[in-house]
Amino acid sequence: MIPYLGNKSTLSDFLKQYVPKNPTKWIEPFGGGFNLFFTLDLKQYPDTEFYYNDINPLNCILFEHLKNDDFIKLIKSTNVTKELFEDSYNNLVDKTKKSKKKVIIVDNSEEKALSWLIILCCGDIKDLMSKEFKGNSVFEMLKYKLSHYSEYFKRIIVSNVDYKEVFNQHDSEDTFFYLDPPYVGFEDYYINNSFKGESHSELSKELKNLKGKWLLSYYKFDKLEEWYSNYKVVSQKHNLSEEFLILSV
Repeated sequence: MIPYLGNKSTLSDFLKQYVPKNPTKWIEPFGGGFNLFFTLDLKQYPDTEFYYNDINPLNCILFEHLKNDDFIKLIKSTNVTKELFEDSYNNLVDKTKKSKKKVIIVDNSEEKALSWLIILCCGDIKDLMSKEFKGNSVFEMLKYKLSHYSEYFKRIIVSNVDYKEVFNQHDSEDTFFYLDPPYVGFEDYYINNSFKGESHSELSKELKNLKGKWLLSYYKFDKLEEWYSNYKVVSQKHNLSEEFLILSV
């Protein structure tokens, strides 16, 4: 649905066979594009609260505004040109910072949310701050999908905190966590991101203390089997690599 690194919609059939039906809470501490959620049949989750969390405030501003019908109308009325794409980039990038990975958030306005959506749809997904315009075809396709996902947007509860705070707030035996963190070696692909190399070890320790059920996505790395030796691990090859899932049960 929303273009983003690590889009899980293409692996949804593989992933969904391991997720519970209708948990009290479905929570994604590394929400990203939230694309697995958009493949669900919401009729199977009548009582579930869906929580989207991401450390990047731009993602959270966007998902908060997607719940608003007026913002959907704004998207549908927007024609993205190269000039508008460049304006969107300039609306977000902090030119006082040397690193192109730094952006500023002045407010949570529709303007900021729309600018970020334009960059996600029309920029280079592997280097979102590169200012390279890839065309508006993805944005135009998104317009046609929006009405279908209106109910989905309104079911989302948005937060912008560290993943450990999400665990502290929501962990219970009736909670399901789907975790799709930046993969090992790919941490710098993400802007406004505090999850670095040492964070992977920290995450493995945090997961061992959870009461809720969880499912964790990764590519294979050297420590995966060592850190998760007590859990079931399954995998599926796809066109990019091989997806590994670690299951809490």
